[in-house]
Amino acid sequence: MSYPNYQISGDAQRALEQFSSEFDGALAAMEAVQWAERFGIRHTGRFRATFPIPVSAAGYRLREGDDKYRDLFQRSLTMIPQEWQDGVEAKALVIEAPDFIGWAGEPERIARESRRFLNQLVASVLHDNDNLSFYSDVSVGLASAKGLFADNHPANVFDDSVGTFDNQHAAAAINADMMKAALVRFATKPAPNGKPMGLQPTHMLVPSALVQEAKDFLESDNILTALSQAANAEAPLGWTNNRHKGIVELVACHELEDNNIIYLIDANGPPPWIAQSGESPEEIIFDKDSDYYKRTGKVAVGYTMVAGAVGALPHAIEKITITG
Repeated sequence: MSYPNYQISGDAQRALEQFSSEFDGALAAMEAVQWAERFGIRHTGRFRATFPIPVSAAGYRLREGDDKYRDLFQRSLTMIPQEWQDGVEAKALVIEAPDFIGWAGEPERIARESRRFLNQLVASVLHDNDNLSFYSDVSVGLASAKGLFADNHPANVFDDSVGTFDNQHAAAAINADMMKAALVRFATKPAPNGKPMGLQPTHMLVPSALVQEAKDFLESDNILTALSQAANAEAPLGWTNNRHKGIVELVACHELEDNNIIYLIDANGPPPWIAQSGESPEEIIFDKDSDYYKRTGKVAVGYTMVAGAVGALPHAIEKITITG
């Protein structure tokens, strides 16, 4: 529920209260896909927050001598959310006129954008590929120079000998060849201790333009593939069982900004981003007793949100550009 901040008189109060009521009802009933919260860390708060980024890998070791403990704060990520605003205004004479029939669905539209807003912020993080705090070393003043997606992520930021991994790729289409290659990469990706992390993609985040292509592959019982043939002859096509059906869940992410890019995620792996916001938008209502009306002759309804999103860890996400 929103938090009203009333600055009102009796003249336009009923119409403004109607807007507030319609907004609250729509916000409570809205069923937007909250994929930003589902696959990243969701933090509720309005102020700066610091999150530990563990560099070492969890795992039991032989207990010899003094017990050893892994420092969760070898690296950390600081989230500083920003304030965002939306709202509408109208001449008080229009609101008070006998032929005023309501707000034409605007409360529902603002409520929908409120529900989608963290998705939009995370979509921008994915599109912009901002540098990760994971690679910053504040102890020596070293800034990060590597984004969430890169060809050479170090498996251990303190030990170059462990090797690197790549989490940005390209594929001709959403098909079996793409999935087989991705499954191998996820499973063999090195942890900070050099051992395979054993990840497996559980979800495919897809923009609106590629939803149908993804459905054709992920939901089909059979797929058309090249049959075995002599090396000097063109291989004929035939239908084979789609062994990838059911192992990856399709998530239609209409907020994604690139129509030719999908993201594979292991929902059980390290979180690829952190999203933060307050519990609910704050509502501010002005009418004829407010300074706003005295300056403009208008009444207004506004909503503010404190929110932010940043990239976190690159291990459990891959960006795949579809070139076909």
